[in-house]
Amino acid sequence: MPKLFSKPEITMGLDIGSRLVKLVQLRHTNKGIELMNVGMDTIPDEAIVDGTVMDIAPVVKVIQALLKQLNIKNPDVNTAIAGKAVIVKKVKLPYMSREELNESIRWEAEQFIPFDMDDVNIDFQILSTNVEMKNMDVLLAAAKKEKLNNHLNLIRAAGLKTIIIDLDAFAVENAYEFNLAPEPDTVIALINLGCSITNINVIHNEIPLFTRDITMGGNNFTKALQKELLLNFDEAENIKINFSRESAKSNTDLSSNTFDKDVHIIIEKIMEELSMEISHSFEYYHSSQENKKITKVVLSGGAAKTFNLSEYLTKKLGVKVEINNPLKKIIINENKFDIKYIQSIAPILTVAIGLALRQGIE
Repeated sequence: MPKLFSKPEITMGLDIGSRLVKLVQLRHTNKGIELMNVGMDTIPDEAIVDGTVMDIAPVVKVIQALLKQLNIKNPDVNTAIAGKAVIVKKVKLPYMSREELNESIRWEAEQFIPFDMDDVNIDFQILSTNVEMKNMDVLLAAAKKEKLNNHLNLIRAAGLKTIIIDLDAFAVENAYEFNLAPEPDTVIALINLGCSITNINVIHNEIPLFTRDITMGGNNFTKALQKELLLNFDEAENIKINFSRESAKSNTDLSSNTFDKDVHIIIEKIMEELSMEISHSFEYYHSSQENKKITKVVLSGGAAKTFNLSEYLTKKLGVKVEINNPLKKIIINENKFDIKYIQSIAPILTVAIGLALRQGIE
C-alpha cells in the first residue's frame, strides 16, 4: 500500500532564463540522488527580457522540444522566478505565533514592501524568535501577481504542472548547501550570473541575510563585444565563450594578438561594472550586518566561467571567489552521460538542480 503524501522519487527542475531554458530531472534513492535527464536550449531573442515573458509561444516551443527530446512524460515540475518584480527582505517583527503572523502578514509586510499589497503574493519564513525581547526575525518574499501568473501560464501552456515555485536565489542556495555544506559561522555570498539578471544571496548558517537581484549579467559582455567589434549577437556570444576557453589554454598571453587584446579590454570593462554593482550590494548588506562580514563568494550561472572573472572579483572584492559545482554529490552514470561535458555546463544548471532537489513535502 503506498504511503500517504509520500515524497516523489523523480523530480524535475525547470529554469527559464532570458537566453536559455535549462531542465534537470533527478531520481531520489536510498543510495543518493542520481541525475536522470539534463537538457538546455536557447530562447529566441527578445522572447524574455529581464525575466519578463514578452512572447510566450517560442518559449513554450523550446520547453516542449526539450521534453520530447528527453522523453519526459511526467508533467510535475519545480520552477522559479527572479527580477525587479520580486523582493526579499529579512525583517524584525513583534513576537507572535505562526498562525497570528499568517493572519497579519499582509499588514506587517506593507511597511517593508514598496508594492501595492493588492498586487502581490506574499510568503514568509520565521528565521528565529526572541521571547524575552518579544520579537522575531522573519524572511519576507513578495512577488507581483502579474509576474507570477505569467510564469505559471507559461508552464501550463507547455503542458506541465507547477508543484513548487521558488526564487532563483533560493534555488542556488539549495544546490550549494546540498553539495557543499557550508562551514559553521562563515558568511557566504552566492552570486548567480544569469543572462540578464544576477542574483545575490548572502547566507550565514543556512539562513539568508540579504537577497537582491541586479539587472546585469552575461548579456552585458555579449552586447559590449557586439557594439565595439561591430558583430551580430551570435558572433559576439561565440567569441565570449570561445575566448574564455582558448585564453585559458594559452595561459592568457594576449600581447601577440591584437584582436584578443581588444576582446580582453572589452570584457574587463564589463567586469569592472559588474564588480561595482556587487560592491554596492555588499556595502548595503554590511551597513546592516556589521558583525557578519562576507568571507567567501561562490559564482554560479552561465557567465560564472567568463575568462578570469573569479580572479578579477577576488582582487576587487577582497574575498576569495570560487565557481560552484552543483553536481558534486549527485550520482552521474558514466555510461549515460558525457561526464566532461556535464561538468563543463554544471554552473549553468545550478538553479535547475536546486529546484529538482526539492521534493515538495519538506
